[in-house]
Parts: sequence; structure tokens; C-alpha cells
Amino acid sequence: MRYILNNLQLTTLAILALAFCCRSSQRLLVTMKNQRESIEGIDAATFTAVRRPFVNRDGQSWAGRHEIVRTDTMQTMGMCGKNYNLIQHVDVIDSALTAFDRCSINRDDVEQHIQTFDGGAEMHARFTFKNGKQKKQVKVGESLGFRLEFENSLNGRKRVTARGGSIDLVCSNGMVAMSNVTTAFSRKHNGAWSITDYVDTFKALFDQFGKEVESIKQLDKIEFSQVAGQNFIGHLIKDYLKTTAQDSRTLVGYFTDPDSAIHERHRGRGLHGTVEAKTRTAWHVYSAATALLRDRESAGRFDDAQNKRASLANLFGSIASDRSKVDPLLIPHRDFDMAELIK
Repeated sequence: MRYILNNLQLTTLAILALAFCCRSSQRLLVTMKNQRESIEGIDAATFTAVRRPFVNRDGQSWAGRHEIVRTDTMQTMGMCGKNYNLIQHVDVIDSALTAFDRCSINRDDVEQHIQTFDGGAEMHARFTFKNGKQKKQVKVGESLGFRLEFENSLNGRKRVTARGGSIDLVCSNGMVAMSNVTTAFSRKHNGAWSITDYVDTFKALFDQFGKEVESIKQLDKIEFSQVAGQNFIGHLIKDYLKTTAQDSRTLVGYFTDPDSAIHERHRGRGLHGTVEAKTRTAWHVYSAATALLRDRESAGRFDDAQNKRASLANLFGSIASDRSKVDPLLIPHRDFDMAELIK
């Protein structure tokens, strides 16, 4: 009887533990949509982490389980198996910089932004190129700079990734690539990459950047009425961005008054349309949406901004390659009422 009771007790505890974990996971998912704890600057990524066998507070080990620990604070970053390949944040950054040297890129021409999250468990490194051949013109007065982004984690949430993107220099809106390109970072790995892998990845993503600019030029040729553009915004709000009422009003404001979303020195030139204009382009809609995501990221809503950028890139990439795909978005969304939103 005692043996049965113990089993029942263990089963109950297991169910309670599972419920707690599910609830914790739910809270984590909600958190990813909101502001996360983060630290900016290269110093936040220079600590060393080690992998060691997991031992609980009672001194008992768990066969096959290891933990990743910061050596400066002894904080546990995450749990892993014995075959987990630990890659230091600083190694990812240093390898990227060395690859720039190999590509004859002056480091002084690269704007570096390093950010770590959750006590250093995750790292995001962004390198922005605004000069030389890494700068391309969409149209007269408007240029895009190239962005190269790396991510790494010590908690198992993300593996090392590399992706290309761009930044609109008139408004600082960031965009991720509209199409995927296979690099060394796209494949499964059992160890760190060589500098050659970094160099080849950089070249592949930069070649892709040239194609991205051509796609954006195509978006700028897709014209429709101001009203149809508002309908397009309604579809973005309801089906792609799923914004709050306040964010929705901000997005509508950026679309209605495009100058409000760009740097002051570039205003008054109609680069993203004007208040008085009767027509808009798909590029104008894309710019308004990425301006909203720029604001979200500045407010610390990093994961949400990154996820929505990818969603927008897929949508506008398909429109750039097939003009007919924009047509369903130019009719009113059945669940969106512009008048109700802005009253």
C-alpha cells in the first residue's frame, strides 16, 4: 500500500510540475511580445560561459544533462545535453569582424550594435554598412544601407544564425531579406565555423542585398489610390502585424503623413508620398509598417519586431515578384474599420 501511495504521490507531483512548466512557458511567450531585459554594448557579450554536468542543490547529478554557466556571475544560462556545442558570443563577433577584414572592409565604415538579453543568455549583433559599395540607391534622394545580423544563445532558444537585411537611410527603418539564401549558417552544425564560412556567408548575403534593392524598386512602381492604400494598411493591422489600437493609429499616421516617419532633414521631398497625394505605392506602405517596427524595437520589444519584420518581408517579397498578389489587399478588410479606429 505504501508503495502504491508513493507512486500516486509522484504522479501527482509530476502533473503539478508539468502544469507549472506549461504556465511558465505561456508567460515566456507573452513576454516575447513585450519588453525584455537587455544590455547594449560589446562589454555585455565578452563574458565566458562553460558547460558542466548538472548537479542539483542536493548534490545529485542528472545523467546526460549539463548546464551552461557564466564564469563571472556563476549564473546558469540554460540546460543542455552532453553533445551541445557551446559557442561564445564574443567568438561570433570577433569572427565577423575578421571576415570584414578579409573582404577589405574598413571597420570604421561599419556601425556596430551589440545587445544581450536575459542576463546574457542571448546575443544579437548588428553590423550596418552605410558607405561605399554597401550603399545602394532605391531612387533619387533615397538610399539603403546593408545590414548583417548574427544571433547566438547559451540557453538553447537559438542556434548561431546569420542573415542579411537593409536599412532605409532616410528613416532608419530596418528590413530583413525578402528571400532566403543558403549559407553555412543555414545548415546543421557540430562545431564552430571557420573564417572562410563567415566570409562566404557575408558575400552571399551581400549579393542578395543587391537583389533586395531591385525588389524594392519594383514595389515603388506598384501604384494605387490613397483609399486603396488605407485598405492595405487594414489588412496589415488585422492579419500580419496584429497591432494594438495605439500602434494601429501610429501606423495609419505614418501612412497618412509619411514625413512624420522619416528624419527631419529628409522631410518635404515626398520620398514616401505626401499628405496631399492621391496615390501611394507598395513601397510607401512597406515603409510605414517598418517604421512602426522600428519604434517597437526602440521600446525594447525586440522579438516581436524581428518576427513581424520577417512576416512583412515574405509578404512584400511575394508582391514584388507578382503584382497581382497585392490586389486582394486593396479591398476593405471585413473586420477593419478605419473610421472607427481614428475617430
